[in-house]
Amino acid sequence: MLERATTMAHLTFMLISAMTRRWVPAISPATSMMVIGLPLTALLLVLPGLLSSTPALSHVWRPMVMVEDVAMVDPSASRAGVSARGGERPGFDSTEANDTAAEPGQPTSSAPQVREAYTYSVRPGDTVNKIAATNGLQPATIVRANGLVQPDRVLPGQQLMIPSDDSYVPPQRAEAVASRGFAARPAATKEEAFIFRIADGAQESQRVTGVPASVTIAQAILETYWGSSFLAREANNYFGIKGHARPGPAGVVWIDAWEVVDGENVVVPEPFRKYNDLTESLVDHGKFFLENARYRGALQATDDPREFARRINAAGYATDPAYSGKLISYMDRYNLYQYDLQ
Repeated sequence: MLERATTMAHLTFMLISAMTRRWVPAISPATSMMVIGLPLTALLLVLPGLLSSTPALSHVWRPMVMVEDVAMVDPSASRAGVSARGGERPGFDSTEANDTAAEPGQPTSSAPQVREAYTYSVRPGDTVNKIAATNGLQPATIVRANGLVQPDRVLPGQQLMIPSDDSYVPPQRAEAVASRGFAARPAATKEEAFIFRIADGAQESQRVTGVPASVTIAQAILETYWGSSFLAREANNYFGIKGHARPGPAGVVWIDAWEVVDGENVVVPEPFRKYNDLTESLVDHGKFFLENARYRGALQATDDPREFARRINAAGYATDPAYSGKLISYMDRYNLYQYDLQ
């Protein structure tokens, strides 16, 4: 820029000197240079710097493009914001050259964002249809992903896996593969045969509700005396769940139940839920704990089957004060912990 300003000053000096001598013949060339040329030259050298360094006046000054620069410019390079001498044009915004460039922070069309799968805790008032609609999914996707036995009903606190889209296919669960053969395994005793028969369902209940399979099996042993009780045989009710709040999927059955009331043994007619099959009974057993607020403390100990048994007993699951001790005895004797999902 200094070289160009000097050239301009020199040309201006020669022009003004010639004009001055023409208009005022008495002035000699030396005088013309001293009086007019040198001050003007100094002004032209200093003025561009003053203008460009002052924000309010910087727009006044624009560096001149010399003739040789214009001749060297490649029109195509100029349109792209690149000068013929290399580098980007001063003040040129490279994003202006591409109309398809994305705004900062916005996804591009070539990389669509995909929502990841996540775990959702069911809230009061939720339904499968509502949860599916909120996540842009088909209800069948939620049912398939979570293996829901009763897809028309979910319970507050129940954990659901929400897939990223409707193409989700549940992976083959290792524990399900391992447990699939329990019912078909040869048993050495009738007790072992009963455990094998309900182990698959107990693990499924744990997967859906979190209730330890070992506790589920121990309760079924204790409350049905190895599956021989009237409730187990006639109502598929393996856990003695009563039907005061609502009936079972197949209604209710009334039987005389043994209870401990004020320290005395009494027999009281009670309604008990009736199920269509063993699977319904096992799953409903786990959901029973989820839908009753008094068992919230027990649900915080699902990783400790013994403590879980103690807490449901303390919360009033059974009137027998020794109920939890009996469950733990069965769990220890038959090592029912081996059926718990990790």
